[in-house]
This record gives sequence, structure tokens and C-alpha cells, in this order.
Amino acid sequence: MVIESPRPLADHTIVFQRDQGRDLNIFAIAGDGSRFERITDVSTDEVMPAWSPAGDAIAYAKNQGGDFDIWVMDPDGFNARRITTDPGDDLSPSWSPDGRRIAFHSTRDGNTDIYAIDLDSGEEVRLTSDSRAEVEPAWSPDGGAIAFASDRGGNFDIFVLDVATGTETRLTESEGVDTSPAWSPDGRKLAFASNRDGRFRLYLIARDGSEETLIPIEPQGELSADSSPAWSPDGQFIAFVSERDYNPEIYVTDPEVSFLLRLTGYFSEDISPDFRPDPSRKP
Repeated sequence: MVIESPRPLADHTIVFQRDQGRDLNIFAIAGDGSRFERITDVSTDEVMPAWSPAGDAIAYAKNQGGDFDIWVMDPDGFNARRITTDPGDDLSPSWSPDGRRIAFHSTRDGNTDIYAIDLDSGEEVRLTSDSRAEVEPAWSPDGGAIAFASDRGGNFDIFVLDVATGTETRLTESEGVDTSPAWSPDGRKLAFASNRDGRFRLYLIARDGSEETLIPIEPQGELSADSSPAWSPDGQFIAFVSERDYNPEIYVTDPEVSFLLRLTGYFSEDISPDFRPDPSRKP
């Protein structure tokens, strides 16, 4: 299928996590699958890669010594440096749009909450403190909000935290699990995954909680499940994880689902995609 876009898929780069049965490592692939490279090759688990806003670094979670911490490395996998050192698991890094802070969720205080760390000073701030879990932070393109998933209502739903005031707004309230929030590049809406109709599919919702719509990707097979959406920096494409071929793989589509492209097809589990940003684009 011919895809018309101001930037062809081949110009985009997506990082992702691959489970080959022995360890978890980070790989990169072109948006059309034409280029592929392994970024990390270590015996420790390295997961949940996230590009910096300038596209010159990758944050990720690494298990070294029994728990996960947040690390940052160059795009080629070199110059890895440890960012967090607290006990407990620090996971799901998300950069602030100015590249100065990284939000993440952590179990360090006996519950899973959202934290942020200043990369210059090393100062860490706890952003949520509910007795239930808050996970998968996603920093908005304008820097003013962090979306996250929480089960404080019994099921996981999508919430948005105002970074300046600490005010939290609930965006979704379904009987299923709503998870994996991802901001569109213009900050006007979020993509997320939900199993509200019995299987995980992808949805869109406006920043104010209105205009909730299903991304019409047709399910395939009884075990079909789509999750972990990630926007391309031009807003033209969405990468996601699907088990429609009975193994978690990376796919790409557009919000109108005019095409569906499978990027990975290895005997492994490929998850946590993230498009490399285009620093020339501003929200």
C-alpha cells in the first residue's frame, strides 16, 4: 500500500524491547522495517526504552543487582549512566519536553507511585501518593501535565496530573482496564489501550476527557490484543504492540487505519515501542 506522508515511514526510527528468552535487550528499527540494529547486548535486563526530546539519548530501566533503576545511554548504546539508585523497581521512564527531568513509576516506598528526577541536580520528587498503584507516566508535549494509569477506582483508568498544581483529573472510567497513555505530538489527545470490550484495543481521547473514540483496527483471532501505542513525531503514525499473530510484535498504522504494517516477526516478544522525536517540531 502507498502511504502518503510528509515524512515517509523509512525516515522514522523506533526503539523497542525484545525478549529472546534469556534476557531483555533494546533494539531499533526503521518505521518501515528497512533498517534494524541491536542497541544493547548484555546479560542484565534492559527494558522500556524512551527517546529524549532531542533524540540524542535513550532512557530505559535496567535490572542490575536485583531491582530496576533508570539509566540513560547514547543512541548507539554507549555511555550508559545510572540515574536512580533507590531500592525498589524504577520503571517506565518518560522525559519532560525540555529534557531536564525524567518521570517514572517506582515501588520504592512499598506502593507504586509516580516520581520525577532532575538530571542536573539528581533531586527526586514524588508526584503521586495514592494507596493504589500509579504507573506508566507520560509527560505532555507542553510540559504542563503527566498522564498515567491508576487502579484507584478498582480498575485501571487514565488520569492526568497538572505538574504545577498537583491536581489530578480522571479521564476514563470504564469497566475494563485502561492503560498505556500516549500523548499526540500536538498535546490535544491521548492514545491508550483498553480491554473494555473483552480484548485489548486502542482508543483516542481528548485532553479534557471528551471525544473518546476507538481506533478501528480489526481484531484478528481469539487472542488478538493491541497495546502500548506510541505516536510518530509528525502525528501521522502510531506504533503499537499486537498479539494478532499469537506473539507480541511491533506494528505501525495511522489513526484512520488506512494501512497496517508489521515491523517485527522474530521468535521473540517485541514490546514497548517509541518513535525517535524530531527536535524541529514544536507542540
